[in-house]
Amino acid sequence: MENEKNPEPAWLFQRNELDLLEQDFRAAWADALGAERPLTEVEEEVMAEVDQIDGAAHADLEVLFAEAGVEDDRCPVHGADCHGGEGDASIAEMLDATITHDPLSSRAFQLERAVADWCRTAAVPQPMYRDLFRLRINAPLFAAKIVFAAQEEAVGDALSIRVAIKELEVGVAYLRRATDALNVLMHGEALSQGIGSEWLREAEALLVQAQERQQRLQWFIRFRGNAL
Repeated sequence: MENEKNPEPAWLFQRNELDLLEQDFRAAWADALGAERPLTEVEEEVMAEVDQIDGAAHADLEVLFAEAGVEDDRCPVHGADCHGGEGDASIAEMLDATITHDPLSSRAFQLERAVADWCRTAAVPQPMYRDLFRLRINAPLFAAKIVFAAQEEAVGDALSIRVAIKELEVGVAYLRRATDALNVLMHGEALSQGIGSEWLREAEALLVQAQERQQRLQWFIRFRGNAL
């Protein structure tokens, strides 16, 4: 079947389902840090940073969808309801498959898991808590965006590739914030130099690879987009 070779892109699912997936990442880390309590002022500020990035990205995606004649909540192939039948892969299964087969996605999640494990037990001075929370929120969001981009790229049509470029752009923004937080935590001696340096090297390598992938896709659209 054609879909076995060209998996359906993430934007073919209802946008609110993808939003909920990202909210799950946020909620998981917020719950781990503070159980059932309101966010502190510092946490609200960090989440506001995330919402600013996310909101701008969604606005750009809406423009792409509008230009392509695709509604946010409508699959152009299957109609209004795009969740498929019982035999279709769930979003979780799609994520797992992408992480398994895409090296960049795999490395992004390996780093995210290592960071998350450390954050769960880390005890940092109060002035560094902002950076601990920033690291814990931005690391999984970066990994998620890399996976979404890989899913879009696998489809291969012009719209999906443009969406992949935007997802990579947003992923890079999340990674930069996570890297900034890592630097603060390491230089403030909340994180050991050995582990911190290792994670920073991996983060820099992932940043380079994500930007290279973004540039490659931009080149592809520039020179072959009209032929897709």
